[in-house]
Amino acid sequence: MDMRLPSPINELADDRLAAVGVRVLLNRGDLIGSEVPGNRFRKLR
Repeated sequence: MDMRLPSPINELADDRLAAVGVRVLLNRGDLIGSEVPGNRFRKLR
């Protein structure tokens, strides 16, 4: 099973959010592996 742990975190770049000092970080659980989705992986673990 090809797993990418920990799951990648991507920053959502938006000028409107940056203007008010807000950063949005996305935890990409969908990119952990192709056989078991991220949330299911965490539940089964």
